[in-house]
Amino acid sequence: MDDRSSIILTLADKPGILNKALNIITANNLNMTAIQSRPPKLLQGQPTMDFNIDFFGTHDDPKVKKCMLELRQLAIAMT
Repeated sequence: MDDRSSIILTLADKPGILNKALNIITANNLNMTAIQSRPPKLLQGQPTMDFNIDFFGTHDDPKVKKCMLELRQLAIAMT
């Protein structure tokens, strides 16, 4: 089974924010397969970090939908 998805998560560049995002992924029982950070940047004057996150599941899976909704509430942007 190779149902994998990827997101780019833009978070505020502050202590503990990535941990919060990872806890959301864990709480929704998603199996992450990769994570990669991008160099810090300013977005509308705010320091941010981008994270590419790969996981098992498709965007029509109910637990993935729930996770994405929760991550959107934490993130500055998500694609």
